[in-house]
Amino acid sequence: MQNVSLNKSFLNTMLSSLQNCNLEKHKITNITVVITNITLKKITNMLMYLNVLETSICDKNITL
Repeated sequence: MQNVSLNKSFLNTMLSSLQNCNLEKHKITNITVVITNITLKKITNMLMYLNVLETSICDKNITL
């Protein structure tokens, strides 16, 4: 789950930077929050998929 934390931290930094912008601040913030949530969901799903894949490979005693 370290990857998720790293990405979350990066996205939070990006969000902070955008919040400091003067141009359409509110719109930019809302869009970024949506992007952050989608990205974290994708990362989490990917990690879960990899864990499942790893488990099934180990069960079949297949070495990569």
